[in-house]
Amino acid sequence: MIFSSLLFNIEENELNFQSGYSLRLLLNIHNFFNEVTNYPEFRNNLYTPYNTRKIFCSDGAKLSDLVLLNRELKEIIDDLNISVKPIYENIQKSYYLYQ
Repeated sequence: MIFSSLLFNIEENELNFQSGYSLRLLLNIHNFFNEVTNYPEFRNNLYTPYNTRKIFCSDGAKLSDLVLLNRELKEIIDDLNISVKPIYENIQKSYYLYQ
């Protein structure tokens, strides 16, 4: 729940993607988590959706948990780049050849 509140603060355009580019969403979230991790002033001004409290507070999200989550997300992105990206590129080439 805490990290869903965090995603509530991501720019809406970062959640949009063209058809066929849905994996881009993972990279956008990873980049947002990097921003939250690397910029304390940005992180300290993030509030829950109803503005009832800050996300990173004594009873809220912990930076160490976000760092771990983002590291795991990066591993997923890397794995997908290795396994899915070549398949996706071949599908895209086929799509353009048969238009």
